[in-house]
Amino acid sequence: MEIAEEKPKKRIWIYGVIVLLIVAVVAVYFIFFASAGSTETGLAKVISFVFGGTTKDFSLVPTDLKKDVTGGIINLKFDPNSVLEHPVFKSLHSYAEPVELENLGRPNPFISY
Repeated sequence: MEIAEEKPKKRIWIYGVIVLLIVAVVAVYFIFFASAGSTETGLAKVISFVFGGTTKDFSLVPTDLKKDVTGGIINLKFDPNSVLEHPVFKSLHSYAEPVELENLGRPNPFISY
Protein backbone atom coordinates (compact mmCIF):
# COMPACT_ATOMS: atom_id res chain seq x y z
CA MET A 1 0.00 0.00 0.00
CA GLU A 2 1.37 3.35 -1.05
CA ILE A 3 1.13 6.44 1.08
CA ALA A 4 0.91 9.61 -0.93
CA GLU A 5 2.11 12.62 0.95
CA GLU A 6 0.51 15.91 -0.05
CA LYS A 7 2.71 18.93 -0.25
CA PRO A 8 1.33 22.03 1.44
CA LYS A 9 0.07 24.52 -1.11
CA LYS A 10 1.88 27.81 -1.16
CA ARG A 11 -0.59 30.61 -1.02
CA ILE A 12 1.49 33.56 -2.04
CA TRP A 13 -1.59 35.68 -2.76
CA ILE A 14 -2.30 35.82 1.00
CA TYR A 15 1.05 37.52 1.51
CA GLY A 16 0.19 39.97 -1.26
CA VAL A 17 -3.10 40.84 0.42
CA ILE A 18 -1.35 41.35 3.76
CA VAL A 19 1.21 43.67 2.14
CA LEU A 20 -1.57 45.65 0.42
CA LEU A 21 -3.42 46.04 3.72
CA ILE A 22 -0.28 47.28 5.46
CA VAL A 23 0.37 49.77 2.64
CA ALA A 24 -3.25 50.96 2.81
CA VAL A 25 -3.09 51.47 6.58
CA VAL A 26 0.17 53.43 6.28
CA ALA A 27 -1.28 55.54 3.47
CA VAL A 28 -4.45 56.32 5.44
CA TYR A 29 -2.38 57.27 8.46
CA PHE A 30 -0.16 59.69 6.54
CA ILE A 31 -3.03 61.16 4.54
CA PHE A 32 -5.47 61.79 7.38
CA PHE A 33 -3.68 61.71 10.72
CA ALA A 34 0.01 62.64 10.43
CA SER A 35 0.96 66.24 11.33
CA ALA A 36 -2.06 68.21 10.17
CA GLY A 37 -0.09 71.47 10.40
CA SER A 38 2.21 70.65 7.50
CA THR A 39 1.56 72.09 4.05
CA GLU A 40 2.23 68.86 2.16
CA THR A 41 -0.64 66.98 0.60
CA GLY A 42 -1.44 63.45 1.69
CA LEU A 43 0.14 61.88 -1.38
CA ALA A 44 3.30 63.91 -0.88
CA LYS A 45 3.49 62.73 2.74
CA VAL A 46 3.27 59.09 1.70
CA ILE A 47 5.84 59.54 -1.07
CA SER A 48 8.24 61.36 1.25
CA PHE A 49 7.92 58.56 3.79
CA VAL A 50 8.44 55.81 1.22
CA PHE A 51 11.30 57.43 -0.69
CA GLY A 52 13.11 59.02 2.21
CA GLY A 53 12.05 62.65 2.25
CA THR A 54 12.56 63.66 -1.37
CA THR A 55 9.25 64.91 -2.70
CA LYS A 56 8.21 66.63 -5.85
CA ASP A 57 5.30 69.06 -6.07
CA PHE A 58 2.55 67.14 -7.86
CA SER A 59 0.02 69.96 -7.56
CA LEU A 60 -1.46 71.42 -10.74
CA VAL A 61 -2.40 74.68 -9.02
CA PRO A 62 -0.01 77.57 -9.80
CA THR A 63 1.98 78.90 -6.85
CA ASP A 64 0.39 82.36 -7.00
CA LEU A 65 -3.05 80.80 -6.43
CA LYS A 66 -1.82 78.62 -3.56
CA LYS A 67 -0.88 81.65 -1.50
CA ASP A 68 -4.26 83.37 -1.36
CA VAL A 69 -7.22 81.67 -2.98
CA THR A 70 -9.77 84.04 -1.47
CA GLY A 71 -8.27 87.16 -3.01
CA GLY A 72 -7.78 88.78 0.39
CA ILE A 73 -11.36 88.40 1.57
CA ILE A 74 -10.25 86.36 4.55
CA ASN A 75 -8.22 89.31 5.84
CA LEU A 76 -11.12 91.78 5.73
CA LYS A 77 -12.52 93.02 9.01
CA PHE A 78 -16.25 93.79 9.16
CA ASP A 79 -17.46 96.55 11.44
CA PRO A 80 -21.29 96.86 11.43
CA ASN A 81 -21.15 100.32 13.02
CA SER A 82 -19.17 101.70 10.11
CA VAL A 83 -21.95 100.52 7.76
CA LEU A 84 -24.79 101.82 9.92
CA GLU A 85 -23.14 105.22 10.42
CA HIS A 86 -22.22 105.68 6.76
CA PRO A 87 -23.98 108.70 5.14
CA VAL A 88 -25.02 106.70 2.07
CA PHE A 89 -26.75 104.11 4.26
CA LYS A 90 -28.47 106.85 6.23
CA SER A 91 -29.73 108.46 3.02
CA LEU A 92 -31.65 105.33 1.97
CA HIS A 93 -35.45 105.45 2.18
CA SER A 94 -38.01 102.69 2.29
CA TYR A 95 -40.69 103.21 -0.38
CA ALA A 96 -42.72 100.08 0.40
CA GLU A 97 -45.31 99.71 3.12
CA PRO A 98 -45.07 96.77 5.52
CA VAL A 99 -47.02 93.72 4.39
CA GLU A 100 -49.76 92.48 6.74
CA LEU A 101 -50.20 88.71 6.72
CA GLU A 102 -53.61 87.24 7.36
CA ASN A 103 -54.23 83.99 9.16
CA LEU A 104 -52.75 81.42 6.78
CA GLY A 105 -54.06 78.22 8.30
CA ARG A 106 -55.56 76.43 11.25
CA PRO A 107 -54.07 76.99 14.69
CA ASN A 108 -53.21 73.28 14.96
CA PRO A 109 -52.83 71.62 11.54
CA PHE A 110 -52.40 68.15 13.06
CA ILE A 111 -55.91 67.76 14.49
CA SER A 112 -58.55 66.09 12.34
CA TYR A 113 -61.45 68.00 10.75
